Amino acid sequence: MDEQFAIDVMTGRKRGLGPTLLRAGCEVASWGYAAAISARNVGYDRRWLQSHSVDAPVISVGNLTTGGTGKTPVTAYLAAELAARGFRPGIVSRGYRSLNDSQNDEQMVLAQLLPGVPQVRDRDRVRGAHKAIREQGCDLILLDDGFQHRRLRRDLDFVLIDATRPWGFDRLLPRGLLRESKRGLARADVVLITRCDQASASELGEIHRELTRWGATAARVDVRFAPQRLRNAAGEFRPLALLKSERPLAFCGIGNPTGFQRLLRGLGLDTEPTAFPDHHHYGPDDFRRLKELADAAQATCFVTTQKDLVKFPHPELAGRPVWAVEIAVEILAGGDCLEQAWSRLPLPRRAAA
Repeated sequence: MDEQFAIDVMTGRKRGLGPTLLRAGCEVASWGYAAAISARNVGYDRRWLQSHSVDAPVISVGNLTTGGTGKTPVTAYLAAELAARGFRPGIVSRGYRSLNDSQNDEQMVLAQLLPGVPQVRDRDRVRGAHKAIREQGCDLILLDDGFQHRRLRRDLDFVLIDATRPWGFDRLLPRGLLRESKRGLARADVVLITRCDQASASELGEIHRELTRWGATAARVDVRFAPQRLRNAAGEFRPLALLKSERPLAFCGIGNPTGFQRLLRGLGLDTEPTAFPDHHHYGPDDFRRLKELADAAQATCFVTTQKDLVKFPHPELAGRPVWAVEIAVEILAGGDCLEQAWSRLPLPRRAAA
């Protein structure tokens, strides 16, 4: 099913007999999913299912919903912060939708942003954490996309909520985008509300009220993704102002293309990106489609996300430069909450020694 069509079905924008039957079928399927997730969480809460510790503190970075909340730049920010505090962090992930035998797009972006920070991909993330400690010398584990992965015991749970699409249409998969009930928010230690600059004060207030309503006592941090510069596949950089002197065609294959559209509008570009599915692997047909769109729009360059750029081997497409907007995490509120979270971690091994 096409991703946008699925969202239109979930939200009820798609009318007619077919979408109505699809919604009904997804609703029934979500009951089984809800029962399975609830039983699993009860099993861990009551310790009927075992969580495994490793010889290093573990910080989970995850979501309550499926789709793009900005987990990759946040993970990069946290890794850099922890490295500056003397830790040797390692990132452990499942490696969802790998582009090759070892990395997916998110891992390739993290490799660009965090040269020298080890990444371990393993479906068994307990085993992956042990590898990072034993083979890479890591003394802290960042568990990528780990909020629902409770088999690895963690010291801190960071949960990301996208201010532009916070609750996954308020329904569990596959009827909505929630991975589990909002009751799970009670497990969080820190809630990072991302893209706060793209939401109104009343929308942010409603998110905070919803967090309180569902028992989330976690520290709350407001975050925006600040555009920094343009980057191409050759590792060359240009100022953001370049886009104002060009006629860019925007495209992306991320979980929340609306967030990218709003970012571009903040740069003064009134354009709607051509959206591909999340984690899309671009091929010859896609390149032809982008060329045709650029020809029709008389575009002079392409602009995309860094997550998409890593899947383009060359700095040009159809004779036009391909630029990605490089972003960085900016803390708008709640920085003191992060300091308090770090104080709960043991000293890095080098400092302790």
